[in-house]
Order: sequence, then C-alpha cells, then structure tokens
Amino acid sequence: MKKKIFYLLLLTTYNSYAFQGFYIGAGSGIATINTMPQHGIFSTGNNGTQVTNTPASTFYWGYQYNKFIAIQLEYNSAYNVKIADTYKMNQNLLVFTAVGSLPLGFTQILSNFAIFAKFGAEYNVINYFDVNSICVSCSPLPNSSFTYMPAYGIGIDYQFNNFGIRAELDNTLNNTVSNNNISIFTSNSNYYLGSIYYKF
Repeated sequence: MKKKIFYLLLLTTYNSYAFQGFYIGAGSGIATINTMPQHGIFSTGNNGTQVTNTPASTFYWGYQYNKFIAIQLEYNSAYNVKIADTYKMNQNLLVFTAVGSLPLGFTQILSNFAIFAKFGAEYNVINYFDVNSICVSCSPLPNSSFTYMPAYGIGIDYQFNNFGIRAELDNTLNNTVSNNNISIFTSNSNYYLGSIYYKF
C-alpha cells in the first residue's frame, strides 16, 4: 500500500512539473559583498569586515534532463561596489553548475513549485577602479583579479506553461586578492536574485 501511494505521488509530481529541453532566463537582485583587509586597516580607518549591498543581475542558459536534474551556465554581475570609501569594484561571475530539483507536486496547491540546489564551479573576475590608498601597510591593488572557485546556491521555482519564475541565493566562497605575492584582502558574496525563464 505504501509503495502504491509513493508511486502515485511521483506520478502526480511528474505530470505537474516535468519538462525536458533547453531554457533561458534573466533577472536581477542584490549582491552583498563582505570584504576584510589582510594587512593593516582600510585607509578610512575602518577595520574588520566591510559589508556592501549593490545591484546585481543574472543571465543563464540550461538543459533540463528530467524533473530532477539540469545543467546550467550563468553569468552574474555586481556593479559599482563601494568598499569603505577606499575603492570600487565590479564583479563578474561565469558559473557552471549541476542543478538538482525536488518538485512539490504532492498537493494541488504546490503542484507547480519545486525547490532546488546547485553546485559547480565559477570563474570570478573583479575589476577595481576609483582606488584611493587601499589600506595602511597594504600593497597596491591590481587592476583586476581572476579566481576559479566552487559555486553553490539554493532556491525555489514556480512553472506555468512555458515560463518559470525563480527566487534564489547564490554564494561565492572566500576569495583572497593578492599583488606581488602579498594578500591584500579576502571577500565573499551572496547574490539574492529573482528571475524569469522560458522553456523551449
């Protein structure tokens, strides 16, 4: 009896949420950038972690194999991030992930919803500009920094016809920026994003 109920729930989930094929999406939100100098303090006298909120955007392309698994390539950006009145930066992330979804088709109300998690790798590019003295006893900032890092995120998805809506949180792990083999600061970021996508 329990097996029959389980298979019935899976069948209901499949009918309400499943699709296979390519999709493309875009959205925007807020990026929270956390930055901590490694030697000395920021030139403004601020010490410890500096937290900055800034506009962010996302564009992504993917292929859904079934209702549970997809692969996705995305391009996320944070703009004009101002750190402690000392410098500004733009962050660009090229992210490749596997996306695992759990459809919530166990009740009629939730039949078009799913929760998802994703994990993969990203190429993190940061460009620096409007630089004052970066911090007391620090090396000068490079013009840009480039880092390969793990990437992960979680979110919720709602589908209707050929469209879908997502709300998600993506995290970038600690990234140490160096110049002349001297660590200048570490940073990590959280992207809070909403987006809409189309399924082909």
